[in-house]
Amino acid sequence: MQSRASARAMAFWLVFVDRDEPAESIQAHLRTYGFHGRVLRDGEHALVRLAGATVTPEAAVFTHGARGPTLVYRGRIDDRYADLGRARPAPTVRDLDEVLDTLSTGASIRFRSTEAVGCVIADLQ
Repeated sequence: MQSRASARAMAFWLVFVDRDEPAESIQAHLRTYGFHGRVLRDGEHALVRLAGATVTPEAAVFTHGARGPTLVYRGRIDDRYADLGRARPAPTVRDLDEVLDTLSTGASIRFRSTEAVGCVIADLQ
């Protein structure tokens, strides 16, 4: 996904929200999933609050216009997980890809959201 985002002139960040997660654990996650893009830790949850995220993983897509960043999507990456611990062999809907595809055409997009399935961001206030 990050290479497709780069090809579309989009910035893609992987955000880690657990302020106590060791750097070694983050590096292991990046190696396991072959992620080579930009990474940051949001231990104070500034981005979490801006996006309205409540679980991880959860995607947020912002556009940048004259008034600054605008949230246009928040939710699941795809529908692979129907519930915690219940996964399909492959996703049937790729929500994040659909939003990115729409944005890449230059079309305007209204905010939409889907329910993300994941672990609750425990220390979110």
